[in-house]
Amino acid sequence: MKKFFYFITIIALLPFSSALMQKRQSKDIEIQYAQIVQSTFLCDIVEDEFVPITTLPQTYFVIITGDTVQDYYPVNYLDIDGFVDKNHLEIVDFEPLNKFAQGEIKIKPEIDGNVNLREHASRDSNIITPVDNSNLNMIYYGTVEGESIEQNNSWYYVRVKVNDEMHWGYMHSVNMLGQSIPDNVVIAVPPPDLGEEGSMDSAQPSQMSDTILYTIVAILCVPVLIIMLTLFKKKKK
Repeated sequence: MKKFFYFITIIALLPFSSALMQKRQSKDIEIQYAQIVQSTFLCDIVEDEFVPITTLPQTYFVIITGDTVQDYYPVNYLDIDGFVDKNHLEIVDFEPLNKFAQGEIKIKPEIDGNVNLREHASRDSNIITPVDNSNLNMIYYGTVEGESIEQNNSWYYVRVKVNDEMHWGYMHSVNMLGQSIPDNVVIAVPPPDLGEEGSMDSAQPSQMSDTILYTIVAILCVPVLIIMLTLFKKKKK
């Protein structure tokens, strides 16, 4: 009978142990957001130098993906990775609802034919793909300064879908119509709903606090310890 009770107690502990492991793992992979507090560049490292990929708009967010490298945080922004000066970021303790900006952009209607998406902000750069002037599957992240065309050196850093494939590169602003990116409306994602009055009955084990879970596990362990001590004393006799 005691062995049966011991078995039942272990079975009862399993879901709570699983919940504790899940909470521990979720903390280990917690996503760290940082707000862009001033206009900045997302950079790549080329020959030990930080080279701008694109500007990033103030008031939006990046995800920090590692430790600083020469005062730059490695970050993710929407679907691109790079480095941002840590002095231009402010780490926050919440998940923002509106994380990244996606600037609307299209080729000017008076442009006849294709506009080339290029690897760098220069007409001498490799062509990634030609983009038809009817293509509306484009967004832009920001701009960089590059080769001047018609006394204009501004190039958009663009993501475009061509033939069901995504491509990233540069298109000169003289050929493009880019909508200005509005300031972000910063709203924190609300915490999970634990039910009315946050009662334990309405919460799943994975939603309970660590303190509650540890207390339940400790209480359930007491009878197991008593049984083990009793069996040990009997064997000793």
